[in-house]
Amino acid sequence: MRKYIVAVLLLAHLTISKASEREVQNDSILREGKTLYKYEKATWLVSDLAYKSSIKNEIRHSLTYAQNDTIVVIYTDKDKQLIYEGMVNKDGKLIKSGMRFKPLTREERHLLAVRKNAIEQINKMNIVKAPSGGQLNIDIIPHNGGYKLYALSGTLQENIVPFGNDYLFYIDYNGNVMSWQKFHNEYNPLTLNQKSQLSIPAASCTNDPYITATDICTFQLYADMYPQLKSFDVETTQGHSFRFDREQNRIMYVKK
Repeated sequence: MRKYIVAVLLLAHLTISKASEREVQNDSILREGKTLYKYEKATWLVSDLAYKSSIKNEIRHSLTYAQNDTIVVIYTDKDKQLIYEGMVNKDGKLIKSGMRFKPLTREERHLLAVRKNAIEQINKMNIVKAPSGGQLNIDIIPHNGGYKLYALSGTLQENIVPFGNDYLFYIDYNGNVMSWQKFHNEYNPLTLNQKSQLSIPAASCTNDPYITATDICTFQLYADMYPQLKSFDVETTQGHSFRFDREQNRIMYVKK
């Protein structure tokens, strides 16, 4: 009897520990997804204005970076001179946008060089391609003295949420690629059809046992455009299922 009680208690402890581990991991993924979303949202807001301005044909390079609680988006000409700048606050509101003609800061010059070096190396690896009917969006986020470079798919098609074809590259301070991973095995654009919930099948996922930060970011961006979207599910190849609920702002483990 004692052995039975010990076994039950041990099983209960392991179950609680596993649930706690998932909760910690989900919280970390959610924070990263929200950060990525802030970068992408700011880029969307400012680019819409920049490419409608009188200097749109002069734009050659772009950069999005964080400055305290503000996300800054800049555009430069062929000589890498600043010609357009926008700023978005922590609440996702555009607080400044317009043509600016001034030298780049030291940080901006460095980040543009990092971006250029990393993209050149990634292009030589020939592993990342834009999806049909869309484009790749690049975000560089500081990480442990270097950076994380995310490549996410975007679409020009209406009523589509472009999940999949997303990558993460770990790069050093100078933009050299150290390692990389692919989050989904394939590009998986989901059609809306007035649905409030979307599901990403396991076939499109890698062996990562969790929902990904890129999933969170993509869903948030397109839920802004299509308010009927409330949540989405991801089934991993390891048999786990997770749901992100936008209104509750949390990731939940879904038991089968």
